[in-house]
Amino acid sequence: MKAVHILALSDIHGNVKATKDLVEHINAKPYDIDLIIVAGDLPATTSLSVMAQYMISHPFNALSKKGFTHWVYKGKGRQNFVKKQISSINKIISLLSFLEAPIIYIPGNVDSYEALQFIKDQQKPKIHILDSNPYEGQGLMIIGTGGAIIPPFYSEPICDHEYHLKAYEDKWDNFTKRGIDKKIDILVTHEPPQFEVELNDRDVIKGGSQKVSAIIRELNPRLVIFGHYHEFSLTKTSDEITYVNPGPLACYHFATIDLTLEKVEVSLNKLSPAKLDSINRIYSNRPVENVLHRTIRFV
Repeated sequence: MKAVHILALSDIHGNVKATKDLVEHINAKPYDIDLIIVAGDLPATTSLSVMAQYMISHPFNALSKKGFTHWVYKGKGRQNFVKKQISSINKIISLLSFLEAPIIYIPGNVDSYEALQFIKDQQKPKIHILDSNPYEGQGLMIIGTGGAIIPPFYSEPICDHEYHLKAYEDKWDNFTKRGIDKKIDILVTHEPPQFEVELNDRDVIKGGSQKVSAIIRELNPRLVIFGHYHEFSLTKTSDEITYVNPGPLACYHFATIDLTLEKVEVSLNKLSPAKLDSINRIYSNRPVENVLHRTIRFV
């Protein structure tokens, strides 16, 4: 197996400027990318026009994240929201296509059904939707499935690819029960495997999916790529499995991975954000620093 050079991305959230800067950065360096893997949340989830429309129509509830999300997925804002998602996807896929590498993509929780259908309708053979649909190429077998478990403060799923815990686990079961008869090299998921982060002697943050962790133990891939948690990027090896969260490209984070028979080498990277980038400013309110990988534990 020759070395495979992977560009790992997640949580782009429609940031066309960050994608353009990334493509220019990659093309200016001797990266020689063989494969692009996008671990969900590719399309726009916020735009100034959609947010302004919501704030005007909901002046007494303008700062409610849950209210805004419900309005764009279930209410009157959906048509304009979906239009923004598809527009951002079209621009981002066109930019990534300049790297001339196959694109492996799984839906995150925010990708609308219409946005996913738009990607399917692109009819570009270099785009493979890895949602319970394995990919085999570059000498690799790659599996994964998309979506995420609903946040604890939601009682019901709101985004199109959010699931109750049982439904999310069933989604994996429906995939794996068909049988996987080849060695898995890479597993891609938006929802992370279950993890714990010790912030100090008293506080432990828990997140991720026990089901994803169980699938990893069962299939024993060499590499696991995930996203969803913007609060950290990481690379960590545990029990000979390398875990990578490239961090959100919405905030100019990405990872490059060199995969050979002998080893997995990961580089976490961050570009300089544009000063007037509204998407970066929105998501930068969530701390995205590579500071937790020393204390994170996958369980």
